[in-house]
Amino acid sequence: MEIAYSGDAFHTYMVISSEEWGENEDEEKMMSNQSAQVLLPFQVQRLNDRKNYCYDISGRMEFRSYIERKQADRSMIKSVIRFIAGLDQAVEEYLLMPDGLLLQPECMYLEMPEENLRAAYIPGRKEDFSKQLKELTAWLLENTYHEDREGVLLAYELYKSVQQENFLPGRLKELLREEKKENVQGELDMETNKTFVEEASDKGQQREEVDADSKEPASKKLIQGKKAIAWKILSGIAVGAAVVSYICGWTGKLLQTAGMTVSAEWVTAVFILGAGISVLYRLLSRRTGPKEVNVEKRDPDHHDLFEGGGVYAFTDETGDDIWNTDENKTILLSRSENQIRLLSLDKKIAPDLVLDRFPCMVGSLQAEDIYVIPVRGISRKHARIEKTEKGIYLMDLNSTNGTRINGEELKKNEKRRLMAEDIIEFAGVRYMFC
Repeated sequence: MEIAYSGDAFHTYMVISSEEWGENEDEEKMMSNQSAQVLLPFQVQRLNDRKNYCYDISGRMEFRSYIERKQADRSMIKSVIRFIAGLDQAVEEYLLMPDGLLLQPECMYLEMPEENLRAAYIPGRKEDFSKQLKELTAWLLENTYHEDREGVLLAYELYKSVQQENFLPGRLKELLREEKKENVQGELDMETNKTFVEEASDKGQQREEVDADSKEPASKKLIQGKKAIAWKILSGIAVGAAVVSYICGWTGKLLQTAGMTVSAEWVTAVFILGAGISVLYRLLSRRTGPKEVNVEKRDPDHHDLFEGGGVYAFTDETGDDIWNTDENKTILLSRSENQIRLLSLDKKIAPDLVLDRFPCMVGSLQAEDIYVIPVRGISRKHARIEKTEKGIYLMDLNSTNGTRINGEELKKNEKRRLMAEDIIEFAGVRYMFC
């Protein structure tokens, strides 16, 4: 079976010839009118005596390349289960033969971000559906993200179910029901814990209210506090007077023994005054004395990240004006088979690119095989574009500021097939592939 790819300014198609399977008008009519969420949109193309089946893959991602790059997690495994169950429903609804389904991962496509899978149905094709399904689930199990324990278990359950004799796709809904039961049980447990916490909080609040009711009024507490302070002051005065009287008595005896006629009360007063001044001086020196201030010093080797404009930053000032003004209005023209268009979405700083030779490169270097984007931040040899039988491929050439496709950054030297209407960013400069 030969698979080719073609497209126009707005769509990309996977093309399969019908010569191998003969005339199948009934199934072709069914497929032309189908709107199943698990089957690719279908058209019949007649060229002279030849008839091709065209499947619209615009804006969709190839399943194999996506899984091999990111691996399948639990969410993706559940999407595959829903996809297989949906195939069974579509086959029954449109009176199709399951052996006509094409379940090779490189011919299946994902719709993001919902992760909805779609496959091609080839009228008249007869390839064992059960065998295809076993190969698909085995490949999926090998490419499951092994650190996701729940995802691995679910992928293994799917694989075991498909390997059973007399397997029916409708039975896979039981796996989804079990998943749903686990989720519901988890939610119930969380709700129970939440209720328990709320009840405990209510009980604690009730206890606080009882304690508050048992306490005395605030005015009464204030009066009692003032009485306590007054009592402490009086007690302090009494103790101080007793101490002064004691010191004064001992001072008088010492002066009498020494034969001095100085008044004992005067000497005691001078002694207490000197002690008070000494204590006061110590307190004031602690408050007003020199303080050691900890000043954070700047590291002389430190440089701010954005100091001197070292980091490339790009600001789009065009907004939506490029679609509204007459001078910047973009008109899509028909192109020849050997031309690829990259329509600039930032026309004030970068021109459209019409690529007519392959392979070629995009960058800032003036060279014969490089299409120049004269914008700061574009590497000399930024990205490479190749044309093969399967389509157009873009590869980032280890550029400084990177390359993105539909917001997803390419890894260094990673090759990605382009689809119609893909948005490509070379260091922030945006183009639409068509």
